[in-house]
Amino acid sequence: GLGARPRTVASLPGSVKAAGSAPISDSVAASYHWRPIQMAEHESKSEFSYTLGTCVRTLTMSVASKTFEGAVAHPLRLEPNSFTARETPWCYLVGSSFVVCRGVIVGRCPKDHDPSQGRNIRIARLPVQLRPRRPLQFAALAREPTAGHGGLTYNSHLVTIVVTPDGMISGMSVQEKEAAIDLSAIRFAIDGGISLVDQVSLHTVDVAGSRLVTLQGTLAAGADFMT
Repeated sequence: GLGARPRTVASLPGSVKAAGSAPISDSVAASYHWRPIQMAEHESKSEFSYTLGTCVRTLTMSVASKTFEGAVAHPLRLEPNSFTARETPWCYLVGSSFVVCRGVIVGRCPKDHDPSQGRNIRIARLPVQLRPRRPLQFAALAREPTAGHGGLTYNSHLVTIVVTPDGMISGMSVQEKEAAIDLSAIRFAIDGGISLVDQVSLHTVDVAGSRLVTLQGTLAAGADFMT
């Protein structure tokens, strides 16, 4: 009723008051919002059905120190005067034939290689025993921090990572913006595999009682390939 005494809110414990609130961080390992070129949604029953895109979560991989327990770890040395390490780069040999990289680097990926103009696409070089048999391309997630109201926000774009048989890891992008790049996008097999079509091959590796199956390589221009 009107004469009721107002309820009081219990005070917080002293340990909670002393701790304060920690800022929420936006991790580099996040999904990428892919917006397709096609305007109409695939497999739609109406020509007026549209899509806003798809969140791609396979560009990054959380690799902890014990994710591939028993795998051989090698440090990944960055090229001088190129990129800096935000999270120490490493590469792992899993099951004697599969290479997985980890770490986050910060730098600018140019469209072409011209060191005289400060445009260096070279990131790092893999150890001799962890190099692919042919050039491979990977889409990697790059995130640019932007100061906004209440903290940092991130804009995401893709960079092209190329790994060549000499072990060189290079990064290229049409945007040429400084960003944090997650190297866990680099995952490939170093064995011969089974040739399927053009330069596409099938590879398998046994990991902790499970079998990992991968496709890697490129199709010739205009080729059709179904999985």
